[in-house]
Parts: sequence; structure tokens; C-alpha cells
Amino acid sequence: MSSKESDHEAEPDEILKIEKIAKAGNSNRGASASHGAETKTTGKCQRKELRQVCWLEVKGSSPEPLSKGARYALSFKISLTENNFGWEEAPAFMMAKVGKKGRAKWARINLADVEENTEMEVPFGKLRFEVPSNAEDTILNFGLYELWNGGWKGGLLIHEAVVEEMPD
Repeated sequence: MSSKESDHEAEPDEILKIEKIAKAGNSNRGASASHGAETKTTGKCQRKELRQVCWLEVKGSSPEPLSKGARYALSFKISLTENNFGWEEAPAFMMAKVGKKGRAKWARINLADVEENTEMEVPFGKLRFEVPSNAEDTILNFGLYELWNGGWKGGLLIHEAVVEEMPD
């Protein structure tokens, strides 16, 4: 797969639309990557494996506007395969932003701390955010990134992105 073919668009029936999941870099090695989320039609979650990528960029958005003034938590359910590599070199970062022009909240994730063959929710403690009561755009935009290392990495399984409304 060439680097021109490494962008994968989400299917229109996904509950959490994941727009782009990985870049293969400037090499013919490629990435075995696509989108993954629970679908409205099947209700099943399909995990996706990043076998070999140069950098990671998972971006998505909520299918429906969030409630103004409400508090939420964002997390990703992930795991590492036995033959994972490259994740100990640099941390990943997760981002949540309400509206395209909203203020981003970030969380640092050390993927080297994720146990092999064990599904875990990251970040530990979840990324919490509040929807401003005066927000015009309340669609959640979120992402999971590792863009800075430049080294090859693989063996990351992304099971799903989870958005939960938090009690008052």
C-alpha cells in the first residue's frame, strides 16, 4: 500500500465516526489500518490493528451534538499484540474538543504501559471535559496521536472510542 492509500475513511453508519486512523509514511511498507467503531446496523464493535505505521493519527467525531452544560469522559479501548514494537519510544496523546473552534483538552498516554493481549481503557482515569452552556457547536471532535517519534511502530489494536456522560 502506498502512502497515498493509507488514509481510511469511516463508514457512514458508524456511531462514533473515526475519520482517519494512520499514516504509512513515505515507504512501501504500508499500514494495515482502517476505522473501527460500533455500528448502528450491527451493534458490534470491530477492532482494528495497526500492524506497521510511521505515525498515528486517529480522528473522529460524535454523530449527534452533545448536551450543553453537561460533563463527559472520553477514552479509547485498546490493546497491544505480543509482537508490538515502537510504542516505548514516545508517548501518544489523546484530544477532546467540543466544536470545531472549541478549546482542546489533552491527555498523555504511555502505550508502553499497556499490557499485551489485555484490553485496556486509556487514558487511565479518562479524559474529562465539559460542554460550554453557550456553545453553538456541540459536536465532539476527538483524536489519538503519535506523530513526533518518526520511528516505525506496530501491534496496536484499537477496539473502540467511548464517550460517556458523567453524573452531576
